[in-house]
Order: sequence, then C-alpha cells, then structure tokens
Amino acid sequence: MRPEAMVKHTFTGNTKVDVKSLLYACGKAKTYDHAKAVAEISIKIAKQYGMDTNVCELSGYLHDIGAVIAPRDMLVYAEENGWHIDECERMYPFLLHQRISRIIAQEDFHITDERILSAVEHHTTR
Repeated sequence: MRPEAMVKHTFTGNTKVDVKSLLYACGKAKTYDHAKAVAEISIKIAKQYGMDTNVCELSGYLHDIGAVIAPRDMLVYAEENGWHIDECERMYPFLLHQRISRIIAQEDFHITDERILSAVEHHTTR
C-alpha cells in the first residue's frame, strides 16, 4: 500500500518536519500547505478554548497524511483488512484517508496520544 517515496523516507522524529518532507517526497505540496494552515488555525482555536496547543497542532499536521496513498489503494487496503466500508466510501474511496491517516500517524510517526489519533481518524465524518 505504501508508495515508494514513503518506503524510502527517513523519519527524523520531528513530526512537523517529517510531515513536510514526506508530503513533498510524495508530490503532495498542496496537501502540506493545507495541513500547515489547519495546524496554525488549530493552535488559535486551542488557545481560545484553553486546549492543549501541541495536541491540536499535531492533529492539524497529521490529519491528511493518508493522502500519500492513492484512493484505489486505500480501498484495496480496507477490503483486505476487513474494514466496514460504507456506500459513500466505496463511491469516494478518498474518504478512507482519515482512517489511513491514523494508521500512518501511529506506525510511521509513532503517535500514541489517543486525542490526536481520534481527531485524525474522524476529522471528515464526525
């Protein structure tokens, strides 16, 4: 499922740096610009409501990291792993990116904070 650029990617342990370098390596510069903008807005919202700015910022950076996977590959992965796939996800497999993003955040970015993982996994549909 992982694109060649992702397989060869070296992670530094700095999530913000790694998100940028991975998305750029996979030809997703616009996705990076969007993720950075979401992270910046997330910090502002976190401050306004007394939330953890680091959690919100990282959630913003990671929420679309699954975009490095082609939608057809997302669907194949989901089917092979026995996921429940609803009609909308079957018609528009990019909707699976939120669940794929959680997996990448856990496995490649070593994120364990459930607040971040949940925000990433559910940012489109909940």
